[in-house]
Amino acid sequence: MNLDLPPHLETVRRMLEGSLRLRPSEPVPAVPAGLLDDLNRKFVSQRIVIEPESRVSWKMKLKALVATPAFGLAAAAVMVFGVVAPLVHHQSGPGAVDSFRGVTGTVEAPAMIVLVDSPADLANTLSRSGQFEASSVIAVGDLKAASDIAGPKVILDFESATIRAIDDQGETLHEAGLPTRISDLTLSVADALSRL
Repeated sequence: MNLDLPPHLETVRRMLEGSLRLRPSEPVPAVPAGLLDDLNRKFVSQRIVIEPESRVSWKMKLKALVATPAFGLAAAAVMVFGVVAPLVHHQSGPGAVDSFRGVTGTVEAPAMIVLVDSPADLANTLSRSGQFEASSVIAVGDLKAASDIAGPKVILDFESATIRAIDDQGETLHEAGLPTRISDLTLSVADALSRL
């Protein structure tokens, strides 16, 4: 039997030696308070219970998917491309039917976006944004030239700071002020196009 103990058990050995009877007639001394608890804590192994993994139902997985921010962004993208894109990209030509709004009939020409006295390179910026068809954006010098363009159009007049939606008969369906920020300009154009 090896009597050499590691250093961390020396205090336990001393407590146990102090609790032994030195003579047979002496009563057995009591175990020091807390010694049994200390020994149990140090040397008794604790039971490890492994619980089986619970299965997640498909309804909970679907709820978790819908609650993610990526799902919200995807839903917003579907709304933008499903609602705004058909408004901008009208079909043209003989026999073309406007089925997006549920109205049957032919579409004379696609709606044009006319910029009057616009800042430099704004027409190219709108064309390259990918939100509007490049051929539908035109920059003109004055309001007279914008009025001469046939078909439905959205006129962005930078002289009077207004945006107007005009149908193919020349009637103004919507008029509002131009936004002050360039980032809000595409939303205003999309709103005006939706009113045609």
